[in-house]
Amino acid sequence: PQFRAAAAPFRVLAIGYVLYAVCYLGEHLYRGEGRPVVGTYALAAGGAVTVLCAIVFIPSWAVLGAAGALTAGLLFSTLFITWLAMRRLEVSWADVRAFLPGGAMLWACLLGVGMALNWTLWPSPGYVALAVSGMVYGIAYIAGLVAMRLLTDDDWQLLRELSPSRVSKDAS
Repeated sequence: PQFRAAAAPFRVLAIGYVLYAVCYLGEHLYRGEGRPVVGTYALAAGGAVTVLCAIVFIPSWAVLGAAGALTAGLLFSTLFITWLAMRRLEVSWADVRAFLPGGAMLWACLLGVGMALNWTLWPSPGYVALAVSGMVYGIAYIAGLVAMRLLTDDDWQLLRELSPSRVSKDAS
């Protein structure tokens, strides 16, 4: 009850951070290529958007405006790094739409966002919502890769070799 005023800004921030999770995919792509500075550029651009939006939003909407400004910056960073990664991988938006077989991944993402927005009591339920929505998103992402047949038998073999149980057996 005493933190009820924080619920609305938390909901706005939850949207931004759930969307920002996608940003890590592009960042890891460039980090894996030895170009981590590309992710830094995306975050810097998002930071500039955050500052500009804060100047506009905060005078009118106070704390909710600050949350909206940060969410706008996170969204911009995500879109920017995603656009760069798609150009680098030569992926079109049609390919991305094909990545949503039967709308399953979109549904899982919306479910995760909904859970994060509905469970706003702090601390336990909020943490649970974010953890569960992250797991739902991760499972949906892997399911999408499997559906698109982007995970090959070689990839599964590599994952089996890297599993902790396999590593501990090999070490002994």
